[in-house]
Amino acid sequence: PTSSNSNRLKETSIQLGVESYIIDTVAELNPSWLDGKRCLGITSGASVPKYIVDELLHEILRIHPKAAVHQDETIEYGIKFPLPNV
Repeated sequence: PTSSNSNRLKETSIQLGVESYIIDTVAELNPSWLDGKRCLGITSGASVPKYIVDELLHEILRIHPKAAVHQDETIEYGIKFPLPNV
């Protein structure tokens, strides 16, 4: 929740009408967030270790074992986020 990068990702998705959450650990995942969902996207801030994203994916698959997974590990460089309005 203190990552500027992660907060910009969340703000962008909310502006697009997508329900969004920031979590630091898999223990913070609320399974009810997945209720009634047919599609889920996972992204992470620049400083998030890959193992955290992997743990989250494994937990979601534990909860919904028949889910199909498409994983795109594209790394983009040079992306700039504007400062928030204060």
